[in-house]
Amino acid sequence: MGYAQVAGLSPAYGLFASMVAPLLYALLTRSHHIVFGMDSATSAALGSVLVAAHITFGSSAAVSYVTVVGLFAALFLVLFSLLRLGRLAQRVPTPVVHGFVAGISVSVIVGQVPLLVGSASVSGGSLISQLAACVRALSFVNVPSVVLSACALVVLYLCRRKVPRLPAPLVVLVIALACSVLFRWADQGMVMLGALPTALPRMRLPSFAGVDVARALFGGFTVAVVSAIESLLTVNLFALRHDWLGGEDHELLSFGIVNAVVALCGCPTCSVSLSCSAAGEAAGGRTQLASVVASVTVVGAVLLFSPALAYLPQPALAAVVVDAMACVVDVRKIARYARRMHSEFLVFVLTALVVALLGAIVGVAFGIALSLALLWCRSHSTRHEKLMGVVSPETVLDGIEIPRDTMVYRFSGTLSFLNIAPLVASLVSAIESDTRVVIIDLSAVVELDTTSTDRLVSAIESLQARGLQVRVVRGLTPSRDHYTRFELEHIFHRAQVYPTVASAIAIVPQELQEVVQVEPEDLQDGASG
Repeated sequence: MGYAQVAGLSPAYGLFASMVAPLLYALLTRSHHIVFGMDSATSAALGSVLVAAHITFGSSAAVSYVTVVGLFAALFLVLFSLLRLGRLAQRVPTPVVHGFVAGISVSVIVGQVPLLVGSASVSGGSLISQLAACVRALSFVNVPSVVLSACALVVLYLCRRKVPRLPAPLVVLVIALACSVLFRWADQGMVMLGALPTALPRMRLPSFAGVDVARALFGGFTVAVVSAIESLLTVNLFALRHDWLGGEDHELLSFGIVNAVVALCGCPTCSVSLSCSAAGEAAGGRTQLASVVASVTVVGAVLLFSPALAYLPQPALAAVVVDAMACVVDVRKIARYARRMHSEFLVFVLTALVVALLGAIVGVAFGIALSLALLWCRSHSTRHEKLMGVVSPETVLDGIEIPRDTMVYRFSGTLSFLNIAPLVASLVSAIESDTRVVIIDLSAVVELDTTSTDRLVSAIESLQARGLQVRVVRGLTPSRDHYTRFELEHIFHRAQVYPTVASAIAIVPQELQEVVQVEPEDLQDGASG
C-alpha cells in the first residue's frame, strides 16, 4: 500500500497489484524463489513520471495516466525480451546499481517525511520540492504521529536485528491498527488510511483522452528500464545461487505479460522484489506456492477486513516504507568503496546524486558513462604495478592429471563489468553433474573492478552452497594497480588459494603458502643477490 502512494495512487491499488501480480507471475516464471509485486524503485520511477507530467498524486487523472504508462512499460518489456536484451542488465556496473538504489531510496524517504510527522499527503516532485514540502510539514507537526513513527521504526529495526524471520512490517501494521481503534487516534488528528474498496479489481481499457502520448511513451520506457534492471539483477542473483542461468529473456517476457494485466486493472507497474524474495527463501520457500498463498491472503483481507483497514494510521505505513527503503541500501558495500575503492565510491556518489535530482534513466546513463571513463583511465595506467599472488612451495607438482570430478576454469586479462557476466555464466554452465571440485585460475588476470569481484564472489559462494569445493589459483604474477590487489584479497577470503593448478589438485598444505605483494624491483634485487 505504501508503494502505491509512492507511485502516485491510493493505497487500494497497491492491494490490487498484490492480488494479481504474484499469482500471474507464479504461472509464468521458471524461478521457484522470485517474488513479483510492487517494489520501491519501480514505484518511485512511476511517481517521477507523474510529476514530470504535472499530474496530482491520488487523482483520477493519475489512475488514467498510470494505466497508459503501465501498458507502454509492459510493451517495452516484451520488446526487450524479443530483442534478447536481458543480458544487458548484467553489464551495469555494481557501483552504478548501488548509486541508483541509494538515489531512489533518498528520494522516497524524503517524500515520506510529511506522512511521518502527520501531514495528509505524500510529497511528490523533484528532490528540491520534496525538501521544501518537508520544511512546510515541520511547521504543522502532529505529536502522536511523530511518536508512532518513531516507535514503529524502532520496532522494525529491532525485529530485523533480533528476529529476522519475523514479518516485522505486518506486525507493526497490525499493532498500529489495533491501537488506532482502541485509543481513537483519528480523534487526535492522526491521518488514517481511509476507506478501501470491498470489491476485487476489474480490467478496463485505458482512455487516451487528454494524454500526451509521446510523454507517456517515454515515461513507459523509463519505467520499463528501471523495472527490467531492478528485476533482472535480482533474478540473476537467485539464478546463480540455484543454477538456472540463461532465463533472462523469458523472465522479461513474463514481466511484460504480468504488467500488461496489472495496468489494465489500473495498478502500478510491478517488478521483482529483492527483499520479499530473500525473505521467502530464508523462510524455506522452494516453490511459487508462497506467492499464490500471498495473493489469496490479500484477496481475503480485502473482502473481509477493508472496513477495519480504513483505521490504519498513515505514519505507521510511512515508517514501513522508510524502513524498507533504508534496508535496500547496501551500507557494507558502500563502506568498502569509501575505504579502498575511491573511484567506485565516486561513481556511487555521483550516480546517487544524479538519480535523486534528475531521475533514474539519466542517473544510470551517467553512472555507466563515468564507469567507462574510469575503466579507460585504469587500463592506461600502470604506475602502481606490483606482483601479487601465492608463493609457490619448493615442491612443484607438474604433469599431474586432472581428476574426472574436477573442473579447471581459467580467467585472463582484464575482468570488468563489460565482460564478467558471460564469463561467470560460462563457468557455471561448464560444471557437470559429477563435478565435485571447481578450480578457478586467476593467475593471468591483471586487472579487476568491483563488479567482476562481486560476481566472482557470488559465484564462489553459490557453488559452495551447492556442496562443491572451490579452489582459487593465483601465482605470484603482476597486478595493475592497488584496486586490483584489493579486489583479489576480497576473493582470496572466500576460498583456499594455491600457486598452481597442480598444487590445487594435489591440495598442497595451506601453511606452506603465503599471499604476498612484491614490488617488481624488489624481486629483481632479491634474485640478483
